[in-house]
Formats: sequence, C-alpha cells, structure tokens
Amino acid sequence: MNWFVIQVNDGGERRRRHFGAAADSLESLLQEAKRGEYIRLSDMRYRDQRGVTTRFNEWDASVVPSIVINPRTIVTVMQSRQRQGHSIGKILSALKLKMIGGCAMNWFKIMLDNGTEQGYGYIGASADSLESLVEKARGGEYIFLDSLRYHDQRGMYKAWEDWDANLVPHVAINPSTIVSVMQFKGDPLTTPSQPKG
Repeated sequence: MNWFVIQVNDGGERRRRHFGAAADSLESLLQEAKRGEYIRLSDMRYRDQRGVTTRFNEWDASVVPSIVINPRTIVTVMQSRQRQGHSIGKILSALKLKMIGGCAMNWFKIMLDNGTEQGYGYIGASADSLESLVEKARGGEYIFLDSLRYHDQRGMYKAWEDWDANLVPHVAINPSTIVSVMQFKGDPLTTPSQPKG
C-alpha cells in the first residue's frame, strides 16, 4: 500500500485534504485520474490543526474510513514520506535522480485555484523549461514539482521538511487547476530575493 494526501476543491470555502492508502503507485493513480476514473483511498487518517495524525475512526467512528474521490475535483496529490517501514522519500529521490540524470533544474511557483479566495501556490523544481511545462499542462498532463520549498509568513523560503516532515517534498498538480506559473532565477533557498541596491 502507498499512502497519499489528495487535496480537492469541493466547492467549499476551504480546500480539503484526504489522507489514506491506495494499492496504486503515484504514476498509476494519476493515470486513472487522467482517464476520469474515481480514486479510492482506504484506511483514512485524520490530521488535526496541531498536525497530529490519528486513525479516522478515532476522530469519527460513525463512518467507514474510506473515500472515493471524483478526479475532476483533484487539485494536488502528494505521497506520504514513510509508511510500514518503507522510506518512500528515499525511493522517490533515487528515482528522480536517475530520471533527471544531472539535468539543470528550473524553479517555479505555480498558483492554483483550489476553491479558496486566495488560491494556493507550490514552489519547487522541475527539469522542464517554462515552455515545456506549460505545453504539458495544455496537453492535460499532471505537472510535477520536486524539492518543494515553503514560503513562510515573514517572506523567508525554507525547505519543505522544515514545515511538514511527513510528506515527500514532491507534488503532482492537476493541470486544470493551474492559474499561473512564475519561474525563479534559481533555488529560492540560495538565490537572493532582495534586489541589490
């Protein structure tokens, strides 16, 4: 079983995240969503405002801890860092290094329409150029960002793990939710954000 957090736009005032298990790999789960198939997560978990994760039935025992998600509502998919003794983060990092093969990475901020007034943005790296990333989105392909960064309330960029160590710092973005794409000059952690003057 693989563990995922799927963010959906359910038409409400805030985005919802569903945390659960699926037998599919990330790639096959995204292919199913692209074909319009509903996505099932089982053995659901609940994460409270303090970031504490418990079994869903410990939070609400009146429902079966399983959900079926309409693929048209999916905003993003992230994979849990570690479940049942397997370090998914290390496995994905090794696969990404093999696939990227030392290519120069480009850094992007992708803003999404997630059903909230302000939207939501992800900052991360891709081997794609801005043009090829936009072309993939036009073609209906999920967009992948690696090495996610977090932009805190003070305007500082931090590694994703400093904000949420539970998830692999990799996101798959539904192209239909993309509002805008902005490219950084380099890794926001190491590229100065203040103009020299």
